Amino acid sequence: PAMPEDPTGAGWGLQQERPPARQAAVVPPLQTLPQSSAASSDSASGGKSSDAPGAGNAQQGIARCSPRMASEAVTSTGRRSPRSLSRMPNNTGGPNPGAGAVSGVSSPTAQGVRGSEAAPFLTEAATVFCSPESTEGRQSFRPGVAMWICAAILALVAVFALALTVASVPASSSSEAFSGRLPSAGTEQTAEASIDNSRDEGEVLGEALPPDSPLAADGLCNVEAPLPRLKHRLWELDPLWRRVCEEKNKAKNWWQYPLDRNWCWIGFKAQCHADLKTHRPWRNIQENAAKFGLAPSANDSKYLPIERPELCDRVSAGAERTWTSEERAAARKWFKDHATVYVLGLPSAKKRWAMAHARLKELDIDVTHIFGVDMRKDDELEVAKEHGWVPKDFNYTRSQEVAYSDKHSMGPILGTLGCASAHFKAQAQVIADGSPLAIVLEDDSYVVSDFVERVWHLVLRELPCDWEVTSLYSRCPFGTCISEHLTRVQPDTNEPEWRCRQGVNWGMQGVIYRTERLPGVQRHWKPTVFDEERPHCMDVDVALASISDRVGYYAVPSVQDPGFLRETDHGSARWTINQAATTKPPTTTTLRTTLPPELVPDQPPAAPKTRAVRCATSD
Repeated sequence: PAMPEDPTGAGWGLQQERPPARQAAVVPPLQTLPQSSAASSDSASGGKSSDAPGAGNAQQGIARCSPRMASEAVTSTGRRSPRSLSRMPNNTGGPNPGAGAVSGVSSPTAQGVRGSEAAPFLTEAATVFCSPESTEGRQSFRPGVAMWICAAILALVAVFALALTVASVPASSSSEAFSGRLPSAGTEQTAEASIDNSRDEGEVLGEALPPDSPLAADGLCNVEAPLPRLKHRLWELDPLWRRVCEEKNKAKNWWQYPLDRNWCWIGFKAQCHADLKTHRPWRNIQENAAKFGLAPSANDSKYLPIERPELCDRVSAGAERTWTSEERAAARKWFKDHATVYVLGLPSAKKRWAMAHARLKELDIDVTHIFGVDMRKDDELEVAKEHGWVPKDFNYTRSQEVAYSDKHSMGPILGTLGCASAHFKAQAQVIADGSPLAIVLEDDSYVVSDFVERVWHLVLRELPCDWEVTSLYSRCPFGTCISEHLTRVQPDTNEPEWRCRQGVNWGMQGVIYRTERLPGVQRHWKPTVFDEERPHCMDVDVALASISDRVGYYAVPSVQDPGFLRETDHGSARWTINQAATTKPPTTTTLRTTLPPELVPDQPPAAPKTRAVRCATSD
């Protein structure tokens, strides 16, 4: 049956892939993984994929002897038994049981083919395909290749039998909080239970601090709020799911370094990045990612970037509230006594500042304007180092060189450097001014009408006493819901440390600092941001999320509407400066230099000499 239209234009490759249950199965190398003809036709229809057609190609050889090969072989002979048909997914309702209408790939773990059923399925496939009286299933192969295919399928049966024996050993239940290990799919649990990495309330929330704790002395928290327990959570997928995601996402995200990556998670996050200014919970984002073929559906492999999403990963959590006159008066007095508001923006961005200033004036909120740092100016980096916004030993040339490398593929980072410097400049003024709370807004932020009341309620009713930094607008948040409006941010250990665990908890549009705790936060934060070997960390929001297991970092998910603020459509100054930067990756250039002639007394000058010089240059 025809596949539904793909809005991305890239199509869903490997539509009939059937990954086995999670176990130690032997899988073919990625470069020889067979592909359906649909994958190549989707590439021809406008996608970026450069994958070559693989179905029916004799040159694939033994690589075709995968679980999918068995599925195709049985289909081609038309001799699949009713028992096998009952196991195969049919999401489209059409006669072809292998093509899924939503995710494009259907996991046997979710459909009932798991555990002890996997080996009989392959045995049946081998019997049908390698049967002497059946030639239709191998008519497109040379006889020698067909022999190797049959032998490989039978070998896979033996491997699956051995894997089932290993999988029957119970997994240890004594993993530590940060191990991130999940139960094996070979256990008697259901598929959804085996990949559900959420915890109940008792595991997420610990004890509240005693009222006399030093962390509660300033009165800028809810002393009754329990402190969250952090847990690193990995999205564990069986190898074939990861292969399918890699085949689909690698061409579309060609700049992404392929090693040590979870391509299903890359596709999942890519869908979130495509919807940055919408208000969608992670549940809907995974549905859309599966629809566009970027990641498995929740039915196939459910993953929760935010634990307890029913609590705060909801649009309605940001709905308008009704405040009594007493609450408004109390909030106003508290805000005036404890909070100072700053707006950060470049001196040249006069329209942005005018918009932000007018809105805050309308709400009777006093504001201080802090000029950003424009690294396009001569000697601006040296000025930033002199003031301590950038470490004195920071080597921008090295950082840019690493950013250009194939491993990072970031391009110019001049605007990113200026943005990071500006935020540390704002923090320096916050510390100098000494207000108990500081709210730093970027100049493209537009706060809601009851902004003062919301901040008052958030600090005194929801924030636990270990908080140090709170983002008021966090996109693609990763962590755990601890109240109706808050997540406790945690590092995304699905991404490697060298990449600064980049891709979640984006946004510095509005940040609350607990001023007394800010110098301690900077001791972790600033060295991470200005790490020349990890240029992804120069995005200050990315760096802060990566160290959130060392600092008290909380955030309001941007899914909440209207929430605390919204971002206007002025565009990103950081991005504009990056794109306009004149820096280029180092290249080797051949120059021809004319040397002056050697002068010899009493003789005419010789002809000028030309010498070729090879040198590495960088504008």
